[in-house]
Amino acid sequence: MENVNIVWFKRDIRLLDHEPLYYASLDNSPVILLTFLEPSLMALPMSDSRHWRFVSQSVADLNKRLKKYNGELHLVHGE
Repeated sequence: MENVNIVWFKRDIRLLDHEPLYYASLDNSPVILLTFLEPSLMALPMSDSRHWRFVSQSVADLNKRLKKYNGELHLVHGE
């Protein structure tokens, strides 16, 4: 079985100064990048659709930059 590193972009959807991403990239194992659109958070009274639109746009922008490295941040809708 091959080792794989999973990096969950919970609050910081960025590449620079991202400590878990840095450590995941230190070995030669594949890295899976994930972020979630969590329905329970999206349904909170203080939640706003502008924030989730920004998150989606941030993921799209980051994926443009990751393309040259054959990488992708996977956006998952779920808990």
